[in-house]
Amino acid sequence: MKREKVKSSNIASAAYDAGKKHLDIEFVKGGLYRYFDVPEDKFRKMMKAESAGKFFAAEIKNVYNSKRINTFDYVIDSLTDDQKKRLIEHFNSIYKCSVLSDHEYRIIYLTWLWANGFVYKDENALSMIDEKNSDLPLNAFEITIEDEDKGGVNLDLMYTFYSIEKIVQLANWNDK
Repeated sequence: MKREKVKSSNIASAAYDAGKKHLDIEFVKGGLYRYFDVPEDKFRKMMKAESAGKFFAAEIKNVYNSKRINTFDYVIDSLTDDQKKRLIEHFNSIYKCSVLSDHEYRIIYLTWLWANGFVYKDENALSMIDEKNSDLPLNAFEITIEDEDKGGVNLDLMYTFYSIEKIVQLANWNDK
């Protein structure tokens, strides 16, 4: 499902699978939820509503069953074969890589977090992961800890080393 940006102070994006009648809602403050058996016209009306958030709250939120989606799985499962091929080529240009392993998938997920605004600059101008919106702990990214007490990581080196902007482009996340 391709997510579409939503003009809302509460909803960041939405995606709809007409075959399965699944509506995925990504919230601005974090969290991705799937709503089941939602008619397509509800999705279309929400996307056209003057206030998508109000429409969602009134017509979808407490009407349809939902579950929180693990964003790591969501990101990885949403990659097409063509995207995977291009990402392998990208990683192979940095180091020997012929298949996407757990390590590359974690870097891809980190890139998704970055592309979706879940990485921010702290008071020391270091990039930090907004942990409440990450389904992986900081130590899952195999990166150096800058401050043991705060759990900060040196994401700025990762950004440069892995060419995060290029991964965003290859995964087509640059429209966020």
